[in-house]
Amino acid sequence: MKKTATILIVGIFLIFGGFVYDIFFAGIPFQDPTPEMTQNYNFHRSIARSSELIGLLLIALAIIKGVIKKIFKNT
Repeated sequence: MKKTATILIVGIFLIFGGFVYDIFFAGIPFQDPTPEMTQNYNFHRSIARSSELIGLLLIALAIIKGVIKKIFKNT
């Protein structure tokens, strides 16, 4: 159960970290950006989204692992 909890906590931190990174580095898209501004925004946005997606997958993995452990523990 300790590994499952660790995976869950890391997933939560990755989602939170991606969200914070998104706010501080990508922010709100500009109204009339130059191509360089758009490229910079898309770069930082993709980093934030990747972090959030990996965190979400880790949370799903921890939940599935916990459910499977409970099922096999009871049988």
